[in-house]
Amino acid sequence: MRYPACLRIALWLFVSAGLTQAAQAASPLSPERYAQEQTRAIATYFPGRMAGSPTELLAAEHLQQQFRALGYQSYLRAFNTRYRYGAPGERVDWQRITASSTIAAKAGLAGQGEILVIAHLDTYLPRNDRDLNHNLGGLTLQGVDDNAAGIGIMLALARDLGRLPLRSGVRFVALSAVTPDLAGSQDYLDRVSPPEKQQTRLVVDLQQLIACEKLRVDYQLLAGANALLPQINALRAQARRASIPLLIHQ
Repeated sequence: MRYPACLRIALWLFVSAGLTQAAQAASPLSPERYAQEQTRAIATYFPGRMAGSPTELLAAEHLQQQFRALGYQSYLRAFNTRYRYGAPGERVDWQRITASSTIAAKAGLAGQGEILVIAHLDTYLPRNDRDLNHNLGGLTLQGVDDNAAGIGIMLALARDLGRLPLRSGVRFVALSAVTPDLAGSQDYLDRVSPPEKQQTRLVVDLQQLIACEKLRVDYQLLAGANALLPQINALRAQARRASIPLLIHQ
């Protein structure tokens, strides 16, 4: 299982991005163990976290409480969306739902930008009767790899970063309604102002980390800005040591 290696890569990303230079504080639980316990809790106590369901709202509220206990300002963001229900060639109905995402943030130094960490909290939402008949999604799906593990690692990062002085701010976004057509992602992007986008130094997307088929890095170099290249090369070496396939795309 490459789950602990993925967490080490994620922690290294924050250090290499200049978020903090401080060492991790001592803790009764290692980051890996803490992430595993949080993953198990999400999957066990909140199965069937389908967007718009009561369990999804309970999971979002649970994450809000967790973030606040870790010292973050946290709030829920509800939004209305819809998804298509029906198999190809059959009648398609639009199902309307109200989903809830959880957002938590901690400020850094002025002018040092912000790092965004995202993971979706919802589980697969059946899209037609065939899905239901084949038990795809639904009320019993624990969604460990898709995506309780991503939430577990998010909370582990929040725990360790919450007690450190930060140069760059950090924002954790546990999105809902990602499974039906990325509606939650689009809703979040639509609410981010152009100045906020410009202040975002790094985006870390945590999903399917147990399978961990690939670690993908997409980056853009502005004209004359080569400071990012050493970090990209160092990340490539770190992934090689952890035996994680790395895909880098400019």
